[in-house]
Amino acid sequence: VDENISLGFRRLSIIDLDSGTQPMYNETGDIVIVFNGEIYNYQELREELIQKGHVFKNNADTEVLVHGYEEFGEDMLNRLRGMFAFVIWDSKKKKLFGARDFFGIKPFYYAVVDGQLVFASEIKSILEYTPYKKEMNTEALENYLTFQYSVLPETFFKGIYKLMPSHSITFENGKVEGLQVIGGCNGNLQGIAHLVQGMPVDEVIERLDGLKCGSKSSSCPAQLAEALKEYKANN
Repeated sequence: VDENISLGFRRLSIIDLDSGTQPMYNETGDIVIVFNGEIYNYQELREELIQKGHVFKNNADTEVLVHGYEEFGEDMLNRLRGMFAFVIWDSKKKKLFGARDFFGIKPFYYAVVDGQLVFASEIKSILEYTPYKKEMNTEALENYLTFQYSVLPETFFKGIYKLMPSHSITFENGKVEGLQVIGGCNGNLQGIAHLVQGMPVDEVIERLDGLKCGSKSSSCPAQLAEALKEYKANN
C-alpha cells in the first residue's frame, strides 16, 4: 500500500464480483480497507452516504465501510448491522483502525512484533511472519485445560491475541493505543437482534455471556444476557 503498511487479501466474491476487489481505496487513495464479512444494511448506508456527497465506484458492501469511515470516523461502527472483521489504514493520520463484529463470527488475530502490527484471520498466517518467534503460551494453555475453552484474548501462541467480539483496535506510533468495546446498547441492539433472530433463548444467552469476557459488565451484550435470563426465569 505504502512504505508504512502492506495489505493482502484473498476474497470470497459474493457481491459485485467484478469490481469489489480488495484492498479497496477511497477516491483520493489515502484510506484503504481489507474486510471479511457482510454488512446487512449496506444499501441503506450507501444511500445515506451518497446524499452526503460521497461517490461510489462499485456496488460492494466494502466501499460503504470506506466512505462510512470518512464520514463518521470510528463512530461508524454503531451504524453497522452484520458480521465483520476489517482493518482500515488512514495514511494521513498514520493510524490503523480495526474492528470485529458483535458475536465474533468473523475471526481476527493480531500480534505486535518489533513495533509492527501483524494481523490475519488465521493464526497460521501470523506464524509465517519471519520476525515472530513461535513460543507456547502456558497461561492460555492452563486456562483451556481448566475451563475447556479460552477465556482470555490470548492464544496458545505467546504474543498472538484474538480481537474480542464487539471490540475495536487502534494501532498508532508502533503500539496498540486502544482496545474498545463497540458502542452501547442503542448502537448495537439492532445488529445483535438480527444475528440472534430465530435462535432458542438458551443459545442466545450462552452467546451473549461469551461476549462478556474482556468486555465491561455494563456492555450491551452483558445487559441483554441479564435481561434474557430474567425473562426466562419469569416465563
